Amino acid sequence: MTALTPLEIALAYFAAWNAHDVDQIASLFGDSGTFWDNQMPEPRPMRELKPGFIGLMALTKNLTFDVGGTFEAGDGRVVVEWIMKGEKGDGSSFAIPGIDVFEIEDATITAARAYMNPTALS
Repeated sequence: MTALTPLEIALAYFAAWNAHDVDQIASLFGDSGTFWDNQMPEPRPMRELKPGFIGLMALTKNLTFDVGGTFEAGDGRVVVEWIMKGEKGDGSSFAIPGIDVFEIEDATITAARAYMNPTALS
């Protein structure tokens, strides 16, 4: 079996989100991978963020990421455009565009940075 490319790993991350599989999301990061979004003061280890991701999935119905454009920098960096969609607790829908920048080494996400406007969830 051949190793997954960095782009395939980044797309597997979104597939795991769409499957609501937090364990699979975390497994793509290995033991030391970090996640940060533009609302966080600093990157945090993915293993610490699993409860928050589970909470986000519980607060929103039908949470999905529609992947748009992708770009591979060739050095293990991948950029993915996406739209996060779902329903808030009050039944209203949301669609938040954003991008993730991944650093991938040895078939593991070492860092993921997400940029979006979270006020759409307010």
